[in-house]
Formats: sequence, structure tokens, C-alpha cells
Amino acid sequence: MKHPTHRPVSLAWSVLRLGEVCLDGFIFIFFFLVGLYGLYGLIDNQRIHAQASPQIYATYKPTQDHSMSFEKLQKKNPDVIAWLQIYGTGIDYPLVQGKDDEEYLNKAPDGSDCLSGSLFVHCANAPDFSDFNTIVYGHHMEDHKMFGDIDLFVQPKFFQAHRYGNLYYGGQNHGVEIIACLITDAYDSSIYRVVSDDADGYMKRIKECAVCQRKIKSTDHLIVLSTCADGQTNQRRLLVARITDQTYKNHFRSKTPSLDIPARLPYWPIIGLAAVGMIWYKKSGH
Repeated sequence: MKHPTHRPVSLAWSVLRLGEVCLDGFIFIFFFLVGLYGLYGLIDNQRIHAQASPQIYATYKPTQDHSMSFEKLQKKNPDVIAWLQIYGTGIDYPLVQGKDDEEYLNKAPDGSDCLSGSLFVHCANAPDFSDFNTIVYGHHMEDHKMFGDIDLFVQPKFFQAHRYGNLYYGGQNHGVEIIACLITDAYDSSIYRVVSDDADGYMKRIKECAVCQRKIKSTDHLIVLSTCADGQTNQRRLLVARITDQTYKNHFRSKTPSLDIPARLPYWPIIGLAAVGMIWYKKSGH
């Protein structure tokens, strides 16, 4: 008498087992690749933030005693025209001016390629800051880099506590006094223009857009700092300051602890590694 065969059952079980192994392998590979992509994003993010650090150009910063270091940077790149610092923030960079407003979006102050770009003066402005208003553009970045700290001036308490800065150009230091923080649109031509007349109209528009402000006069000599708003396509945030012959002392510590917060890490590497761990845990028979 022949015993019944179990081959079809064994074959079905083998197929199911093979399918399970293939599925686990696919999941493993998928999340491994996701993890690699996240790791690449992490490395790239850290590289961009490192390129934007004010410390890179700190050795070129002009001091009260001498400006030779700044002149060395100008010899490297004649487009360097000034140095701007807003006390108590991460804004402490050289300013450049290119042939157009695209040139320094992805170029460092020394002229090298750099995704974080530079703080650059509007190409239509006079390089000696003699215009009624000088517009300066910069990327919005996290961790107090580039013009990311302009966001902080939306808060009245921060606006009141951080009033002064310094602008070095033409071989001399000049004072910077913050007079307004604005929120407007990238296509607001009444703000994004070099004023040759109608200073009163320009000041009126500043008051209309201001979320925080001090007393403003049409006789003020202005520097306007502009950056994009985080998460908003066309919204722009601006810091308006008057340039003065009087200089101001920096009462903040030279290195604020909060400025050393590391860049925010992407979650994908963690998710990928967690998935790999789960698969390993399952395969190990736990």
C-alpha cells in the first residue's frame, strides 16, 4: 500500500517560505537605501551649514586696531565691500556685491563655490553705501547662520533687546541701529527698490509692513537686510536699520552658547536603521 505523498504541501510551503525571504530581503534593501539616502542628506546638510559658519571668515574680520586681514580678503575677491555684524545674533559676515543678484546665491565671499552663498548687496546699489537705502540679501538658514536670525526680531522682546550692530566699509566702522522688522512679499516693488526720490513714501511703506519698529525719519540712511521666511514661498522678512557715524559697543558675549546648536538631523536614517533592526530581530527567531 502506497503512502500519500506530501510533495504538493512541501512545495507550497517552500514557495511561501521563499516569498517571505524575498519580501524580507526587499524590505531590508529598501530601508537600507532609505537609510543611506538619509545619511547622505545628513552629511550634505552638515557640509552646507559648515560652509555658512561665520567662523570660516573670522580671521578676516576688521578690528579696531587694524584692517589688514580684511584687506587680504578683498585682495582674494575685490567684490568684498564691507563687513556686517548685528550684535547678539549670528549675523557676522563680510558683504559682497556681484554683477547681478544671482552671482552670490551659491558663491562664497572668497569666490569659491558654496551652496550657502554669501550676504550680498543689491547690484543696483552704490558700493560705498551712499544710497538712501542699501539692500542686502542672504539665505535663511537654521542654527543662527546667514540671515536666519532675522526671524527672531519678529518677537518684540528680542527686538527691544537687540538694537545695535556695526558696519565696516571704506576703512571705517559705522554704527547700525535697528529701527524696524518687516514682513512683506518678495514682489513688493515698493520695498525692493533703490530709492532715488520719495524717501517719505518709502518710510511710509516700512511702517505699513512693520511688525516691530522704533521712531523712523526720512532723513535716516538705511541698510535693509532681506531673507525668505521659513516654509513660505514668497514671504520675506526684513530688518531695517539706520547707518550712523556713531559706533556702538557690543554688550553681548562674543560667543553666545545658543549659536552652537548643531544642525537638525533628518529622521530617515533612524527609521531605516530601526527597520533593519526589526528584520534582524525577526530573522534571529525572537
